[in-house]
Amino acid sequence: MSIRRAGMMASLVLMLFLLTGGYYVQHIPKFMQWLKYVSFMYYGFRLLLKVQYTGDELYECESRGGCRTLQTSPSFDTVNLKGGLKEVWVLMAMAVAYRICAYICLRRKINICHL
Repeated sequence: MSIRRAGMMASLVLMLFLLTGGYYVQHIPKFMQWLKYVSFMYYGFRLLLKVQYTGDELYECESRGGCRTLQTSPSFDTVNLKGGLKEVWVLMAMAVAYRICAYICLRRKINICHL
């Protein structure tokens, strides 16, 4: 694979991970929903939300209904703001798995070149 082709593939995969990770688009089509579970952006974004906010924080205190918790906000309806250990473990497992995958692919490429 040439460097130009590898750069193009890397940018496509990264853009796909960004789009399905939930940072830019919250509601993705059904046929693409499985991609968010292999995206490091999905778990990283959720972990950043959990680090920054707690579910007990209040917002819209000037509204008629009074103060509401941040967890009831439409922006956070897909993210449970409690915990965060699951995301850490998944990100660590992804780092190891993606490195092993890259090692195997590079090893296979090197073996093919020496034949």
